[in-house]
This record gives sequence, C-alpha cells and structure tokens, in this order.
Amino acid sequence: ISCRSPCLFLTQERSNSWISSDEIFRIFLIMYIICHHSLFMSHSTMNGMILAFFFFFLHCASKTNGFITKFQLGRCHKFSDTSKAIALQAKIGGGPVLWNTEIRNDASLKISSERRTPSRQRRGKGRNLSTHSIPQAPMTNRTPLQSLNLNLNSLAKQASSRNSQADHGVAARAQELLQRIEALHNEGYYAVAPDVVSLNSVLNAWAQDESDPDATSKAFQLLLSYHETEEDDHSDASDSNSINRVKPDIISFNTMILAFAKRGASKEARTLLERIQTSEFEVEPNIISYNSVLYAHAIAREPEAAERVLKDMIASSSPQLLLDSDIKDIWANRTLTPKPDTNSFNTVLLAWARSNQWGKPKQRYLKSACAKAEDLLWHMENLHGAGNKLVEPDIYSYTLVLQALSQSRRPGASKRAMKLFRNMERLSREEGKENLSPNTVTYTNAITSLCHSGSPQAATQAQALLQDMLDRYEKEGDNCNCIPDTVAFTAVITCWARGYQHDDSPNQALALMERMKLMGDVAPPNALTYTSVLKAMTESQTSTSAAVATSLLEEMIEAYRNGNAALEPTSIHYNVVLDVYAKSPHFDKAVRAYGLYQKMMAQNTTNTQANIVTYNSILRACANTFGSPETKSTAHNIAIKIFDKVLKTCQPSSITFVFFFKALRKLQTSSTLQGKEWKAFVKTFQYCCKLGLVNDFVFDQAKLACSNKQQERDLLSSTPLQEQEFGNLKAADLPPKWTRNASDFRATKL
Repeated sequence: ISCRSPCLFLTQERSNSWISSDEIFRIFLIMYIICHHSLFMSHSTMNGMILAFFFFFLHCASKTNGFITKFQLGRCHKFSDTSKAIALQAKIGGGPVLWNTEIRNDASLKISSERRTPSRQRRGKGRNLSTHSIPQAPMTNRTPLQSLNLNLNSLAKQASSRNSQADHGVAARAQELLQRIEALHNEGYYAVAPDVVSLNSVLNAWAQDESDPDATSKAFQLLLSYHETEEDDHSDASDSNSINRVKPDIISFNTMILAFAKRGASKEARTLLERIQTSEFEVEPNIISYNSVLYAHAIAREPEAAERVLKDMIASSSPQLLLDSDIKDIWANRTLTPKPDTNSFNTVLLAWARSNQWGKPKQRYLKSACAKAEDLLWHMENLHGAGNKLVEPDIYSYTLVLQALSQSRRPGASKRAMKLFRNMERLSREEGKENLSPNTVTYTNAITSLCHSGSPQAATQAQALLQDMLDRYEKEGDNCNCIPDTVAFTAVITCWARGYQHDDSPNQALALMERMKLMGDVAPPNALTYTSVLKAMTESQTSTSAAVATSLLEEMIEAYRNGNAALEPTSIHYNVVLDVYAKSPHFDKAVRAYGLYQKMMAQNTTNTQANIVTYNSILRACANTFGSPETKSTAHNIAIKIFDKVLKTCQPSSITFVFFFKALRKLQTSSTLQGKEWKAFVKTFQYCCKLGLVNDFVFDQAKLACSNKQQERDLLSSTPLQEQEFGNLKAADLPPKWTRNASDFRATKL
C-alpha cells in the first residue's frame, strides 16, 4: 500500500470479539518497529504500512472508546486536517464512555451517560486473540453526528464549569472542531455534516466561557456567519458546487441573547430581540427569547426597563389584561407575541430585588423597589385568580419580594416582610400549597429583614425563625427544604451583633457559632460568621471580651494554615479585634492594639493590609488609655507614630483627627498643652481645616484643648470669628472650606 495511492476507505463491521484499545496499540507499536527496521521495504511501502496500521488502530479504538466510528482517508495532503479533527474529539474522553442517546423531534439531543471501565482480564500464554472473548457492555449504536454533538456538548459543559482549574479556551476548541468537521464534509472526507444542534452547542460553549472577555462578540460573529452563509446559499442555489451550511434556529438566537444577558449587556440583548421581531433572521421569537431579555435587564440592574418589556408582552399578547385603556388601543391591532408566564414575572421581580443590591444603589429605586415588587406579586395573584394558568406565584416569586423587602431601610418594611412570610406559611399549611412552604432562602430573607428593622425584639424574633428551621430539619432530615445553612446562622448572629440593647448578645452569638460547629458540613462557620461574632464582642466591653476576640482570630489563622480557605483572616477581622481592644476596660489597650497591628503587618498579604479603619482603631485605643504616667507616655508615642503613618500612607478622615486630638489632650504630661506641644496641635488643626474635615466632634476636641484666650485666637487666626464667643461656636459657624469634606458620625461613641 502506497501513500501515493488514490483513496483508502477503511471500515470494519462490529464482531462478537472485543479487542481492547491497549491490545490494538501494542499491535500498532510492534508493526511500526518491524516496518521501521525492515531492510526489505522501500520507504513508500514502509510509510504506507505504518499509515494503514495507524488508521486501523484509530478505527478499532473508535469501536471501544466511542470516538469517530467511520473514517474516510483521501490523498496524503488531507491527512493533517483529518488527524487534527480526530485529535480534538479524542481530547474529550477520559476512558470508555457508553452513551444512551435519543434524538427528539425538535432536533435537540437528550443525553444520559454512564461511564464504565471494562475489567481487564489476564491473557494466558499462547492464547489466541481472535478467540479471546470479553463480555461486551451494552451499548446503543451511535451515528457520527451524535458523537460530534455529544463531544461539543461536553465541551460546552467544561466551559460552564465554575472550577478555577477549568481549562481555558474550551469554546475556541469547540468552534475549531465544528469548522474542521464541516470543512471535511464539504470536501467529501466526512460522512455527515454538522447540524443545528452542533452549532447551538458551540454557541452555548461561548455563552458559558467566562475566561475570554470577547466571548460574546465571537459567538455573535459565529452566529451571523452562519446566517449570512445561509443567505448566500439561497442566492447561489443554481450553483451545483455551493456549500450547504447549518441554518440557525430560534434556539441559536436565544443562546446568543442569554450570552449577552449573563454579561449584563442588556442593550445588545434587546437589540437582537428587536431584529428577530422584524423577521430579519427568519425565525419567530418565543417566550424564552423574551425572558432572556428580561434576565439581561435584571443582571444590569434595570428594573424599569424590565417592567416595560413585561408590559409590552402583556399588551401584545393579551391587551384585555392591561389596566390602562390607552395602551390597550395601541396594541389592539399588533401581532400577538408569546404570553408572559411565571418565569417572566419572576425575572422582573429579580430585577427589582437586585436594584438595591451589590454596590451603591440607584437612589430613585430606594423607595420604589419594595412597592413595585409587592404590586407585581399582587398582579400575579390576580391573574392566576382570574384563570390564567400560565401565571401562578411560586416559592421564587414570594422569596424575591422578601429579598426586596429585606434590603429596604424604609420604616415598616420588616413588618411587611414578616406578614408576607406568615402568609406563605398559611397557604402551605391551610390551603395545601406545599410548593409555597418557606425554604432556606425564604427564611434567610425574613431574618435579614429583621436585622434591618432596628427593633429591640429583632434578634429574639430572628432566633425564633432559626429555631423553627432547626426543628423542621431535625424532623424531616435531608428531605427538609429549609436546612439551616451558614448564611441563615450568620444572619441571626448579625442580629445579635447589632446589640439592640441586649446585654447577652455576645454570649448568644458565641453559642450560635458553637452550634454551627457541631452541625459539621451542614453549616460550617465562614469568614463572615467570625466577623459577626467579633462585632458582637465589641458591644460587650467586658474584661474578657478582648481575650475572646483574640482567641477567635487565632482560631481563624490556625484553620487557614491547615487548609481551610473559607476562614482566611483579612484586615476586616483584625480591625474588629482592634476595635474590641479600644473599647475594652484594660489600661494597656494601646500597647495591645499596637502589638496586634505589628502581627497584622507581619502577615504581609494582600488581604491584611492596614487601612484608615485600622489606624483609627489604634488611635481610639490610645485616646481611651488610662493608668500610670508611663502607660500614658507609651500610648502618646504610639498615637504619634500611627498618625504619622496615616499621613504617609492613606487619606485621613474626620474621625482620625477626633481620636488624635483626644489622645494629645488626654495623654499630655502637663495639665495643659504648652510650648511645642501646643504649636504642633495648632499646626495639625490647620491641616485638618485645609483638608475640609472639621466637624462638630473635631471642633469640640479642639475647644477642649484650649486653656486660655490666646490659644482660642490661635485656632481662629485669619478669620473674623476671633471676636465671637469661642465656647458657643459650632462647626456650622466656621468657614465652609474648613468643613467641606467632613463626615458625620453621630452614633460613634468617643
């Protein structure tokens, strides 16, 4: 057999005997060695033999490992393209995969797989391989097209993996495989052409790929290329050499809209839907198309735009359901669109729930988000009550409204949230709607709303809700839909941490965290849990609070060193412990705080860098130091070091000057500030005025530092306020440039 021979078509029917891929590979290696070292073969004959055995190996491997079941080899220059396409498919498998497939009428592929590794039996010496039989596992026959689609679908799943170790460039490999197989088919070297399922799998891989910032644009270019090629094929239908390509369907375009949605590109998603509506792509939008656009607005935190799309859907599908008669007339003669369903309404509820979440909320939504979400839920209930079977509030509908209420700071939001929660319990218990039984997320949102209520009974009510979850979990076990998890426990601990006049808050928070540890993997404490417990300790102000906070921080450090990444201590945890030191009754709190600061700096990690909160906590500890002159002197020196560090590394705040002025005033060796100490004080005050950080608290500390009229005039030099009564002046009376950047922290206990 020569490499220069025209075409070689290798096929083999399935036989009853099973030769493993390892045996085939050994045969191939033996034949390669024989051909390579043979002295009686020409180079062309030797290469032809090697090539023939190589393709025999690939073909037999396809029978056992589920790769391509049929190959067609053309002339020698086509070998590289074919081998690359085969190699791309081969990268997916990790062992024999036996697939059960079923092609549905809608051309989608229903896949269920079971990975089995056949046991390797020992072969006796001299045993005939042709008669050696291994029991064959049941396998349904697959076509090459099914193999291609399964491999493309596998790549799409790899692209959607959230694992940080996930392979990058998976979507690009999927597209390369699709295009190579398509090119081989068009040139006559592959039995079948990719279909629309193949194209949609590649588009889905791009939609799921978060490693490539240009994934959506590449997916859109791929989609348009197939649409444009399909149009060209129509125009060149008379040409017998024209190439037929896949025609994108509505699933293709829905996948593209969803890709835009996941990245918050609501404008692009809406534009694509409008182009589909104009029949530019010769496909009809369905309910998934509209819901994907709604999801794009929800991710982009555009609830008003999402609500407009929903109203358009209602108006164009069922104008009689609209309350506004003017809108009814507008849509009376328009083409009907798919009727909105429960998912449509839930997506708009998600948009309102997200409008005040993650980052600085848009102010115009602060007052309307809760009311809008509640009105939409009421509208869903009315539609369902009127006989609309497509719209029925479910557990997600109520939970999303609870989420919107839990994020609100408006008076009465917590009461409305608890009323809605109790209504869900009533519907599930009395009316038999078990699908509305509150789940873990529902309970957590209700607890969060209590945390924001400011009520003295908030922590007690939150504890009662958590106990209800625990009781149901103990009764129902793993079948319980409200398993108390880490988030639920942490929300209750946060309620206790906010105090609300409960002296027992620290003990309650510690007890809850110990309960979490006993529950094991069900509710393991995380970094946020420790933060909430540490904040509860700041309200204790007892002699043991600092020791308990330190032990909790050391517990986190030890757990992180042992491999628990969820308990990595950050500057937030160090800052809270520093605040505990500052509020503790220990006379040497400044020394302790500075020692912890040095340990924090010794960590030398990105997450434990000191910030202005760190320095303010140490200055607070210095300002509240008491005891012997030596203790005060040490605290005075620490305060000067820390303030100098602030000026060199970060921007000071109003509270920085408050605690520094208080430290200078209380830790001085003499009864009043005199000489160099007073000049340094005046210079620092002038710097504070220059930064515009003077507020009432800063000015009060400055006034307390003055012991005579001359010092008062020193502070107000170059201003017309020198002639006024110094003791009656407020920050509002000072020059505006002195107070332009000042912050107000009235709740801070100095």
